[in-house]
Parts: sequence; structure tokens; C-alpha cells
Amino acid sequence: MAKSASFLFEVRPLSASVKAKPVRSVKSASAAMRPVPAFSIESLQKNTYVMGPPKAQKQRYMIQPKATSFRMYYERGDLPIKMEYLTGGDKIAWTVDIDKLDYGLYLPLFFDGLSETRHPYKTYARQGVQDLLSHGGDKIYPVIPQLIIPIKNALNTRNVEVMCVTLKIIQQLVMSSDLIGPALVPFYRQLLPMFNAYKVKNSK
Repeated sequence: MAKSASFLFEVRPLSASVKAKPVRSVKSASAAMRPVPAFSIESLQKNTYVMGPPKAQKQRYMIQPKATSFRMYYERGDLPIKMEYLTGGDKIAWTVDIDKLDYGLYLPLFFDGLSETRHPYKTYARQGVQDLLSHGGDKIYPVIPQLIIPIKNALNTRNVEVMCVTLKIIQQLVMSSDLIGPALVPFYRQLLPMFNAYKVKNSK
């Protein structure tokens, strides 16, 4: 039986003249690639990669209301109201009998002032609307179509204070007459989108 030959291997260190080539990692290779914008000529070049789209940032902003018709009438002195400075707080007083006012003119005008955020405009507008709704009765129903745009403008300001005041005014408007609620139904599509956007917001 033939003897199996044994082989001996001797490990020798590399000589100084022979150097091992460094291994280039995948990470270093990707780091050497240059970012380029999408849909550009540079994206066709080698060692480049296309940058992704920027992240969308949610911006919170409030629409600054424009100068309202209510402010214009107030500055011209065409509103039949004045301010009474009392100990318990400021209160507006009507210079004419409120029951004799033209609701087709003044009720939409005061509703337009609900978008105001500065004193004394907001004070006059808010208290004026409350007084007109309290004494309006059957005069309010024919004016409903003219109130939709001022209400919508007030809600679109995205100002929490203005929106809360407008909601309270809408409640008072609906409670002022049994005809008001059904009259607002055709205008729900104009008013409800902003309510839907803020339905989960609970502000104190």
C-alpha cells in the first residue's frame, strides 16, 4: 500500500515590495457619489445620484382680513352707534331706535365686522350683531342669503377667537326664529368645510 504524501505549507509574510490593495467599502463608495437635482443633465453622469423631493412642511398661518365694509362705515361715521364708557365695562348705545333700522342694510354690515380683530371695530360689530338679532324677529329671515358671505369670511380668517365668536353668533342666529335653521340648509356646503378642518381642535 502506497504511503500518502504529506505536504507542508509555510506561511511567509509579504515582502515590503508587495503591498495589499485596500478594499473599498460600499459605504465609502456611496459617500463619493455626488447628489444632483432630478431631471437634469447631471443626473446622466457617473458617480451621481438623484436627490429626493423636499419634505413638505406644514405651515400654520392665519389669513389677514382685509379692510371690511363695516370699518369703512364706522370711520365715516355712518353707523347709528356710539360707545358708552361704564364702570362695569364699555357698551355700545344706538343713536336711533333699533326697531326702525333697515335690517337689509345694517345686519349684513355688522356681520361683515365679525372678521375684525382690533378694538373698537370688533367690539362694535359683535355687540351690534347681538343687539340686532335680539330685536330682529321676522326681519332676519329675508336677510339670510346676505349673511352667508360675511360668515364665511369670518371663518376663513382661521383666527380662533373670531371663529369662536362667529359660532356663538350662528347659534344666536338659529335661535332667533324657527325659520332660520331650514333657511341655512342650502348654504351648508359653503360653511361646513371650515368646521370640518377644525373639528378635532380643542382650544381653551
